[in-house]
Amino acid sequence: MLAYSAEEADRLNHRHIGTPPLLLALLREKKFPSAKLLGQHRAELKSLRRKMEALVDRTVSGGPVRVPIRRPAAVLPDTVEIHGRKWDVEPLRDLVMRCKTYAWRWEEKAWKPRDIVIKKSAKALSFDLSLAENSSEFELVKGGWKKDRCAICRWELFESDDASQGIGFTNGKEWACAECYKKFVEGDFFASAYSDIT
Repeated sequence: MLAYSAEEADRLNHRHIGTPPLLLALLREKKFPSAKLLGQHRAELKSLRRKMEALVDRTVSGGPVRVPIRRPAAVLPDTVEIHGRKWDVEPLRDLVMRCKTYAWRWEEKAWKPRDIVIKKSAKALSFDLSLAENSSEFELVKGGWKKDRCAICRWELFESDDASQGIGFTNGKEWACAECYKKFVEGDFFASAYSDIT
């Protein structure tokens, strides 16, 4: 929420995070309860953003001039193309920020099937192979995990000669396709002037 507010303050060329950037941040992620509530009252991010920008323009031309911040806010497009498909930028932001949190842990690897353990009495599986020591309850399935999905765009990764699907980046738990990794995790797509809080 604070990171979104900082980005909105950048966009409005505000030196401080005040009420307008906070309101816009409440609308940024559609799954936020605040966005759902405000949406029920017909508040829309794009229209409020335009109104606040117009208000800032009037204030600057008819009143005190605001001191510019470190650098102008990056204006993000509404959509981004991933694997030839257009995606709305806003829903991707949280997924990317979660991946960037541990960006230093990611490494490029060829995707390989993984062994899993299946519980015999239920349709449940685990990557904890030590469970297979209890052979009466669990069964080890060599290469039983056949594919993963990119944590950002859900692109399928599996054993393949096609590098776009056979090679990805992993932090040991999640996978990112090469395109998302280079564009979002390694890249600066969602950069903010407030990099210390994003």
